[in-house]
Amino acid sequence: MASTQTEYPAEGYFVLPAEFLVNRSALGRSFCTKLEDRPLVVTLPRAVQDSAKRDGWVIAEPEWYRLPDNAVGGEWGHAMSWRTGEPESAMVLRLRLAFASESDAQELASDLEHGHGCRLQPWWEHVHEWITATGNHWWSTARQPYRSHVGEIWIDRDEQARHVSLNHYQEINVMMHQQPGDPEPGLSGAHFETILGLVASGQAPPLELALLRQAEWSAALGDNREAVIVAGTAAEIALTKLIRSSVEAVAQSIADALLDKYRMLGNLIDLANRLGVELPNGATASLAKPRNDAVHSGTHPSDKEMYSAISITRKIVSLSSPLSELGLDGPGEA
Repeated sequence: MASTQTEYPAEGYFVLPAEFLVNRSALGRSFCTKLEDRPLVVTLPRAVQDSAKRDGWVIAEPEWYRLPDNAVGGEWGHAMSWRTGEPESAMVLRLRLAFASESDAQELASDLEHGHGCRLQPWWEHVHEWITATGNHWWSTARQPYRSHVGEIWIDRDEQARHVSLNHYQEINVMMHQQPGDPEPGLSGAHFETILGLVASGQAPPLELALLRQAEWSAALGDNREAVIVAGTAAEIALTKLIRSSVEAVAQSIADALLDKYRMLGNLIDLANRLGVELPNGATASLAKPRNDAVHSGTHPSDKEMYSAISITRKIVSLSSPLSELGLDGPGEA
């Protein structure tokens, strides 16, 4: 049955530019966040038993505050990971959105039509950046175009509903990869909730995390040279953070002087080692050398060299920007 709550006079759905993977702990949950200054409740679809389906389950739209059950229809997701007879994860295609406002429905409708409606796309792009940087899967921008639209919002005022269309089309190229060895596939509910909080606060993902994922994606596409170059850049940023945090406790001017002198990846690795930063073994041979060869000599690293460089970078980035400091326990954890 639809919820009888009345504190959300506007609700609707958002069709994602590309699906993303969540584990079972996130399905059906609601999360409080903000779209700029407007409070927003985001709800993921739920897993519902359906005997008409061959696998017995369907990823269905959530319960609505105002609308009757199954009022929208359409695809909301796909069940995945059938290990126990129940879906352990799902690809999410749509989100339910609910807005709370003290203004009357006409003002809210105008606000959505002329402001917050068209801002849903950049809002999701910000969420997507965090999922890409910290989740256990990511998207590319080099595959077949996927056409999407924002969706629809229904405004309720004195039991008189007003339908507001928020169509917004954009070509977005997508592809998703699952990280190997994850204990559970997809984002947990806690991970997604933290991401929405970071987005609401306007915080961007650490650049070295974003670059690490870009390097991993280049590796997945077979571009070893770009993967090593980007991994080296991510490592440089991470090492600079580590060195600065080690030295600034003494004096910021000393940190500035050292970092000005010890530029380039190999020098930063040497300085970090001198300062007692516990870097992974082989950082110079496995990361700095192949990266410099790729940049300055145009060489193409082997698969072994490329994966070794990314592995070293991943360890260095985990030192400079541990997920725990962002309030994230790591992908796949409940």
